[in-house]
Amino acid sequence: GVDTLKMLNDLKLESYATFDIGDLKMDPHPIIESDAAANKLKEKLRISDVKENEAYLFIKLDFGISDSSTYFLFNKQTLETVHLPDDGFINDMDTGISFWPQYVYNDSILIAYKDAFSLTKLIQKTHSSGENENSDKILDKFGLMAKDLTETSNPVLIVLK
Repeated sequence: GVDTLKMLNDLKLESYATFDIGDLKMDPHPIIESDAAANKLKEKLRISDVKENEAYLFIKLDFGISDSSTYFLFNKQTLETVHLPDDGFINDMDTGISFWPQYVYNDSILIAYKDAFSLTKLIQKTHSSGENENSDKILDKFGLMAKDLTETSNPVLIVLK
C-alpha cells in the first residue's frame, strides 16, 4: 500500500511502521477516468521515500500523481513527527540550499548531492532575489565553486553530521 513500511525479518516480510495519513491516503491502484479524478489525486499523499537511522525516520511524501513532495521527520524516541517546509531541512546558518538525505551512512552521517546545474541556478536565484540579507555570504561561500561548475560537472556532495 501507500502507508505501511515493511522489513525483512528471517526472510519474512513484516510490517514495521504504519503511517496514519487519514483521508489524504492515496489509493495504491488509482483508476483515472477523467481530468477531475486526476485532479483529486493531486490532493492525496503516498509515501515515496523513507530513510532511517537509529534516532529518526526521514519521510518524503508525494502528492498524488504530481511531482510535488512534502517532508517529515519522525523522532523514534519521542514519537514526535515534524513537518519540514520547502525541500527538507532549511540551512539556518547562512540560508543556503536546503537539505534532504539521499543516503544514511554509518547511522550518523546524512548524504545528499545536487547536480551542478541545479546548484548553480539555486545560488544565482538566491543571490539575485536580494530578499535575503545573507545572500552575499552564500555567494562568497559557493560563488567561487559555482563559477567553475558547468552543466556537465560532477554532482556536488553535501554531507551533514
